[in-house]
Amino acid sequence: MSYIKDNKAAWEEAFEHRLENWGDDNHKRLLNETLPFFDANVAAELQKLDFAGKTVA
Repeated sequence: MSYIKDNKAAWEEAFEHRLENWGDDNHKRLLNETLPFFDANVAAELQKLDFAGKTVA
């Protein structure tokens, strides 16, 4: 079993089943919502942290 080949095959299969226009409005959600792509519990924990003046990589 090759991890790289299996991973490539999984990505190719997912690409074949993608939804048309999926993600086209992501920029709007990022501008208008707080942490829109995080689980609600994770978002709540992240909001407790002070990121002011810090860089997150």
